[in-house]
Amino acid sequence: MSAPSPALEDLGRKIERLVLAPETISAPLTRVLRPLLYRIGWRPKASVEAMRALMAQLDWIRRSEGDVAACRKLLSTATDELRDNLQQVERATVIQRRPLLAHAAWLRRLYELLVHAERATAAEGGRGDLHLAATADDALLLPPLAMGKARAELGEGKGDDAEGDDAGGDDAEGDDAEGETKRRADPARVLELQLDTIDHLMAAAREEDALLGRRRRLLDAALQLMLETSAALALDQRGVHQRLQNSALQITRINRYQAAGLRPDVALIHQARSALSRGERDKLFAALSVLRRSAVDQGDLDITALTTRAIDALHRRIPAGDDDRDAGEHSLGRSAVEILGDRVVDAITQGYERGRQRRRRDDDDDETNTDRWVATQVRDYFAPGKERDTLAHAITVDGCFEVGGVLCPVRVEEQFVWHRVVPFPTQDLRLVQATGPKDIATALIHDPRTVILDLAAGRLLSRNYVQEEVGTRTRTLMQGEVRVYLLDGSSSMLGSRARMRDAILVAELATLLRRLENPQEHTRVVLYYRYFNQVLGPVHRVDSPGGVMQAIQEVVSTPRSGGTDIQTALLSSLELIAEAQRDDSELARAQIVLVTDGVANVDEGMISRARQELGDLPVGVSVIALGEENRALRRLVANQRAQGERAFYHFLPDDYLERLSSEELGDDEIHLPPVPSTDLRAFEGELGPLLEELAELQRSRESRALRDLDRLDRERRIERADIEAAGEGQRARLEALYKDDRALQRRYEHWFPRPLTGPGPAPPGALVRAAPQDGTLERDDLDSTLVVLTTIAEVVESVGSNRLGRQADAVELLERLLPDSRLTPGRYHEVLRTYPAQLGPALEAVHGAVHAGLAWRIERGHTYGRDESDSRR
Repeated sequence: MSAPSPALEDLGRKIERLVLAPETISAPLTRVLRPLLYRIGWRPKASVEAMRALMAQLDWIRRSEGDVAACRKLLSTATDELRDNLQQVERATVIQRRPLLAHAAWLRRLYELLVHAERATAAEGGRGDLHLAATADDALLLPPLAMGKARAELGEGKGDDAEGDDAGGDDAEGDDAEGETKRRADPARVLELQLDTIDHLMAAAREEDALLGRRRRLLDAALQLMLETSAALALDQRGVHQRLQNSALQITRINRYQAAGLRPDVALIHQARSALSRGERDKLFAALSVLRRSAVDQGDLDITALTTRAIDALHRRIPAGDDDRDAGEHSLGRSAVEILGDRVVDAITQGYERGRQRRRRDDDDDETNTDRWVATQVRDYFAPGKERDTLAHAITVDGCFEVGGVLCPVRVEEQFVWHRVVPFPTQDLRLVQATGPKDIATALIHDPRTVILDLAAGRLLSRNYVQEEVGTRTRTLMQGEVRVYLLDGSSSMLGSRARMRDAILVAELATLLRRLENPQEHTRVVLYYRYFNQVLGPVHRVDSPGGVMQAIQEVVSTPRSGGTDIQTALLSSLELIAEAQRDDSELARAQIVLVTDGVANVDEGMISRARQELGDLPVGVSVIALGEENRALRRLVANQRAQGERAFYHFLPDDYLERLSSEELGDDEIHLPPVPSTDLRAFEGELGPLLEELAELQRSRESRALRDLDRLDRERRIERADIEAAGEGQRARLEALYKDDRALQRRYEHWFPRPLTGPGPAPPGALVRAAPQDGTLERDDLDSTLVVLTTIAEVVESVGSNRLGRQADAVELLERLLPDSRLTPGRYHEVLRTYPAQLGPALEAVHGAVHAGLAWRIERGHTYGRDESDSRR
């Protein structure tokens, strides 16, 4: 493996210096202007356009097997871009007088990609480096989320006192090293920690190379945290949208893998070996594709090379099929059937054909009076093959929104009839299992020699009188909110916006169909929808499988155009729900989901007053904005969330919608091309050793990691050094993998001790101290610790699959968050001991989430967004 060029190697050393020796950065002009730059809140500007262009060119070369030498100019431009970004971060480090860990990690990711690109463009460049540089996850290029206007608002809230503090602090600090001991509290510290948590969750998802389900849950947690944070703060919208789109595509890819047959909680390498032994070629290809995708995201050249060889073997040994369609498009069609179901796909196809027939009739009847632009858009919407675009949009909906409504665990009590054996005569005489010698007198005996054996084995039946009794049992069901979809049918929605609008409803209907077919798992399965333009369309209630099929055909076959009156639509829908809920109890807890492009004036105050007039009826209003945002609707959702109500605001720009229609999803390798029946065992001799080598490589890495961690522990004990957080997450993950319950429990309890306070008097070990004053470093440490604990509780609650997994997740996430919280492990433990009253509830939440996951809220009588924990029927 060749070493990086001197220019790249120099950049690598400077990136390491940002963390290891930030005080050695030479920036004399920046140090002179530091007070002014700090006061105005100067922040580094990031640029990755040259890097994106380089990756796109390398990807084209990888697909077409072109000459990589053509990328050397782009490589030089990307290197200069990295140098400029490094200078920006160095200047920010000098201004902030502390290492910017998130920015340093981002620069390190860019540097590693450039190293792979440089090796790929070299004369002896390998295909592995080319694959790593060309197909890396787009999230690796994203700079840290910026605070945007949030920091300015914090500064303005301080008033004149804040300015005086800043001025005094700058004069006191000067340029000497002793100024570090006089640091002031940073008002943006806690908020930056919350933003960094999002990227940590996305990084953890990229690094998860064993369990597909855990990666999905980490992405869901990152997506939820991102939506909540962006709704509360004025963040850099470009960074938020890029992360949302990346998470949506990642979740869509995982859904497609699982639909192809991969199990979410079984190790991928085990699934690959099982698929090979069973001759399941599609499952084998999907497992290898996931393993290669994970290796590329982590920059792992060895595993990338092995999985690429195995995938190439599959492509080479399986002949081309008769179908000449593009393999990616065929894979997309298969994923649509596997995710949505063949009945839903057939309904979409029939709906499009009905729409084409309706369009031809309309053109023949009234062609002269038809708006030409609208007619062109409608004609393009129903053009041959456009069903593919709707399917592509529909399978990505789950990655963008909460499809099917929020499911909350609810306790229900239900009655059941059971038969009890009684010693007295009744009307029912039945054969029941004999339980002892007393039942032999009334038993059915086929062979007297085997009576004792049959009694012991539970095969002996006896005649007994039984009596019916009615019992009551409690169990937990997942209860979904009732959603009323309000869909904009105006002319401005025509095109990709209308396709996504209809795809959202189609995906909801497909989820509804699955829930209708499993009524035992849900207590409420119903959906309402209506379209609007200048006038309101009728309200459709869907509560049966047949109704789902009819609704899908009606949704995709009807062209819609006209003006937009969002306000009237919302007000009328609120009034309708208020009236209908008296006759329809399903509407007692409803959520209006408005899907629009926001091109209309909305009086936020009038809508808020209309919601207040509903009284205790908890009707929320959520918004999905397509193409353009509406500030009034965004504020409406933000006000609901500020009051603790469940509401969401999602925005999808036009460029993202166009990307879905431009066959981007067809680039993912999920399925092999369609071929005649092929026996994988015919070439098991070639793939088997590759999979064994891959499994052995993973085992050797785990063993080496354990030996390295043991060595570090011994060195720390010899040096009597404080226990550090580095490596704790990896060790916890390995202990969970090998079911080392006792060791993992000790590690978990070290980082998350039981709260020292309780309902009784505090024990002697608890240092009872009042909460520190706002604006002090002590308060910042306390708030940072509180944010770390609450974040871990929320994430572990939804991510961990079992107790050991949740414990490992908690330790790993703590290791990731401590550096960004600006807390050393020793300081973290000191804060826990010093403020047990303030941190006790957060620690209890962590322990509850680790112990029982989501169930701990039910055990304590809590549900999300609900006032009652029980529902009787």
